Amino acid sequence: MKEEKTIIELYNEIIPPNNYEFRRDFDNTELVNSLSEENKTLIENLLIKDLENNEDILLIETLAKIGSKKSVELIKKKLINNKNLNERIIISYSIYFLTKDTDMIREAYESFLKIDDKYSKVSMFYYLAKFNVLEIKNLISRFVEDEDFLVSYNAKRAIETIKLDN
Repeated sequence: MKEEKTIIELYNEIIPPNNYEFRRDFDNTELVNSLSEENKTLIENLLIKDLENNEDILLIETLAKIGSKKSVELIKKKLINNKNLNERIIISYSIYFLTKDTDMIREAYESFLKIDDKYSKVSMFYYLAKFNVLEIKNLISRFVEDEDFLVSYNAKRAIETIKLDN
């Protein structure tokens, strides 16, 4: 007989320790999608509680995946206080995903323009592409002909993921 996991065990699988060893290539989407509605609510409450005193970006991303409307105000506070440009893009997308607040497109766009490191830009192409809007597609398109192959290649790949509504 298969023993059910406690809510804390589930939570710890969904939010592993915040270090490279546990988070490298980690994606909790499948785990989140497999939760029952009851467990989603319990996990959501734990995530919100942890986010109140924590800056872990995975908490915010997971709240968005769960569809947590009740976390939006707290997530907005995290955006206001966050100075990390990459994280601002991720937080902006999470808010946009939950609310469709188009101000978050502008926030992500402006944060991206301030990033100096081209390899940071590369990783952010994919978060930006999740917005699925023409303004972001046009922004990423600026990098398609970049002299750096890695930048150009990833810009093209990110653009391919954008599905604009006609």
